[in-house]
Amino acid sequence: MISKMKYCLLLTCCLLISVSNINAQSDRPEMVTIYPANVSVIQHLIDTELEAGHNSVIIGNLPENTSSAAFFTLFDGELIEVLQQPQAAGTAQLLRSFTGKQIVLIDASNNRIEGELVSANPALYVLRHADGSYSYLHDIRQYRIVLDDYPEKFRTLGQTTLLLNANKRGRQTVKLFYRTQGLAWSAEHAFVLNEVEDALDISTSAILHNATGTDYENVRLRLIAGEIRLVGGGYMPRAEMMAMAESDAMGSARAPGFERSEAFEYYAFDTKERVTLINGDRKQVALFNAANVKVKKKYSYVSQTYGGSVENGRIAVNFEIRNESGQGLGEPLPAGITRIYRQTTDGIELVGESQISHSAVGSDIRFSTGNAFDLRAEERMTEQRQLQGRVVERDFEVILHNSKSEAVQIELSRRLSPNEEIIRSSSAHDRKDAHTAVFNIDVAANSKTTVTFTVRSGN
Repeated sequence: MISKMKYCLLLTCCLLISVSNINAQSDRPEMVTIYPANVSVIQHLIDTELEAGHNSVIIGNLPENTSSAAFFTLFDGELIEVLQQPQAAGTAQLLRSFTGKQIVLIDASNNRIEGELVSANPALYVLRHADGSYSYLHDIRQYRIVLDDYPEKFRTLGQTTLLLNANKRGRQTVKLFYRTQGLAWSAEHAFVLNEVEDALDISTSAILHNATGTDYENVRLRLIAGEIRLVGGGYMPRAEMMAMAESDAMGSARAPGFERSEAFEYYAFDTKERVTLINGDRKQVALFNAANVKVKKKYSYVSQTYGGSVENGRIAVNFEIRNESGQGLGEPLPAGITRIYRQTTDGIELVGESQISHSAVGSDIRFSTGNAFDLRAEERMTEQRQLQGRVVERDFEVILHNSKSEAVQIELSRRLSPNEEIIRSSSAHDRKDAHTAVFNIDVAANSKTTVTFTVRSGN
């Protein structure tokens, strides 16, 4: 008996429970609408016979984190009540109902251990064998468990009961909508620059992830792009759910597999073909393509020193796209990670990654690939003068170095506080806004250019 105890304690394999199938109400998910922030609305179609008055309709296989507060229906009648059963019984909970009954444990080598379950304490399971000996099991997850029956009280686990008040007798298709979590999507963009870096091709994909615990097979898929306000664990108002999850697509993007439409104050992307979302899967689907989009490249440096100095200031490589049809785009782009590539004679090479925000038609899309290797800046404050009262003048010097074999233009920006202004400078500058002055400085190949300016504060 001691050897049997040790054998049971040392074996390692996964726990599997053999039980009979549980019948569930026939229904099917028809449409999945995925919003930002891990929120989705599911549309189920339930084709059923209803009596005039109250009816109980049972459905199953809904995600575990679906709140009954988030249900509503569309049919000739009204939803009165929703009753949700827990999704599944835990191992200990199930086995406690078999205390005093015979069970069978099977290990990875198909060896059987049979006996009466004396204790179903998760810390120590105890079996009594026919010969009167006992087995003590600290980790029952090492076994597949075979039971003779499945308790009646567990057969409705995972089921949701809808109490419907139908206006008339007859067959109806009930559209059930519910809000849940576990389905997520994000946009990822690939920008491929041409060799002269004045145009690029855009390929946008939707990355889908299903962690609901439920499969959605052969469904229509809608992706919502925008900044949607969601309050805690509450539910989206019925009007907005119906408008976005039920409406038909009104326009089309140039995506091979999606149609774009406006949805309230956001944008919706609807699949042209039905899709299957298996629990646990991550899927990438093409969302949008555009070719030969005009792009502007610029080098940028932000001056911000006061008392100290900078010896090796890095100069950023930035790009800007005007989101207009005349520039080759003219489509709303959802926020997402952007990977920038460049065409070469050997193919393409990754030159940087960035993050873009939601970009409406008519807006500017800005992204950076990193810092230029052959460009750098030095800056220092060369003098400070205390004038009348609290008025102070500071002289600054910025030296822009270019080690490239070609001339470049560098955008030099200086951040200014509300009580500061540039009163003198060696080069012309513009006020980009109330707090930023901008110099556009040409630097010859293998050369450097010095920019000086005086900032007065305290006026």
